[in-house]
Amino acid sequence: MNDAIVVGAGPAGSAAAIGLARAGARVLLLERTRETGDALCGGFLSWRTLARLEALGIDRARLGGQAVRRVRLFAGQRKSETALPAEAMGVSRLRLDGALQAR
Repeated sequence: MNDAIVVGAGPAGSAAAIGLARAGARVLLLERTRETGDALCGGFLSWRTLARLEALGIDRARLGGQAVRRVRLFAGQRKSETALPAEAMGVSRLRLDGALQAR
């Protein structure tokens, strides 16, 4: 018998299942599809999100993303660029969801 059933193995559902399992619960994680999809736009993981993922046991190096250290904003002919407070990452949702579900 399970202590908890989590419906949806996206980032939020997977993180909830990991947290419950770490607290000692027997968790059943349900997902409608066997394969994870990949969002067309990709994903941006802030430095805070990366810290939360590491706390869940997700190694950022295994995500295979691209380091993001600066941000640029464009408005017509104008642009602005600045450094981020810490390193962020651009990563495929396919890889992110796969790593969370595997954990």
